[in-house]
Amino acid sequence: MIAAAALLTVTTAGARELKFCQGDKVFNAQDRLVWNQCKIEDYGADGKDYVYDPGISILSDVDANDVIVTATCTTGQNIQLCCGGSCEMGTSLTKRNIEVKAGVPLASQLEQTGQTYSADEPIPHVEVELTAQYADDPSSLIKLEIVFDSGTGITTIVADNDFCAVQGGIRYNLTGASEVNLYDMTGRRVFSEKVSGSGIIPTAALPVGIYVYCVEGSARRTGKLFVR
Repeated sequence: MIAAAALLTVTTAGARELKFCQGDKVFNAQDRLVWNQCKIEDYGADGKDYVYDPGISILSDVDANDVIVTATCTTGQNIQLCCGGSCEMGTSLTKRNIEVKAGVPLASQLEQTGQTYSADEPIPHVEVELTAQYADDPSSLIKLEIVFDSGTGITTIVADNDFCAVQGGIRYNLTGASEVNLYDMTGRRVFSEKVSGSGIIPTAALPVGIYVYCVEGSARRTGKLFVR
């Protein structure tokens, strides 16, 4: 009896568990979330940029550095996944060797960002399957099905039409000479150019995705935009 109790203690102590959480809410191992909060930048006739950001984090009951997180968009749209490292974009993404601390939520930074090309084009319905597990323990696998549906939870922002992404480029209307720098989601500068007045910066050479922009000079501004 003593040996059995000791073995049970060791087995229990060695168990590791992952959870997905959203703020104070903790999801079950096989759960479903419908998220209808959508942030929109409205460019009028040029369409809209939109972002779904459900704020999902990963919670572990032990320190670990071997967590695998996979996000797959089952409806075919591009999604973004960072998980404490460089951000990646695609329809199916896997991040390995993720480090987590016991009891400390790690933001997945899972987002679905896209665009429409006219005022009347609807924002699409999107479904994503998010999984996590310890690399050496397949039984630790957890799954969260996320349904993005704009519904009534829409936050519309009047877009900065003096500096915005349009089809094939970035439209600007700046006072005086300025320098425009674009950075990808890893922090790497991918574009730099001096501009003034009004015009369009071609972006055909850049992959579609989210970029951070920084405008220096007489018209200072920073932010994110979705290069189409």
